[in-house]
Amino acid sequence: MLSCCLCPSVDQDDINRQNAAYCTGLLVQANPEQASPFLPQLLSGLHTFFRADEAAGARDNAAGAVGRIMLAVPQALPLGQVLPVFLGALPLQVGNCACILLMLCVKEAVAVRCVQAH
Repeated sequence: MLSCCLCPSVDQDDINRQNAAYCTGLLVQANPEQASPFLPQLLSGLHTFFRADEAAGARDNAAGAVGRIMLAVPQALPLGQVLPVFLGALPLQVGNCACILLMLCVKEAVAVRCVQAH
């Protein structure tokens, strides 16, 4: 199911791309154990949504998806690689619905980094 979510990452339709990113985040959030083995592929697929020429809604949903993944499986993420891209997508451009989620993600990511550093 997760691979189906990222198939539209190469789609030209902005709405399909936006929905694919959103769906990816929700599926990982709901099934973190089952999704963990696929995180490298999922993050790679989501990375395409962070290009400068990406539609704002798709980029916002990709940021939300990464945020959900960060909350669901923070220990499984290469935070040194994920955080700069994630933070570069902020602030959201289209809607503010995910702002609280994203700020919680930043807080948790900083906490995880502090624990990893000690």
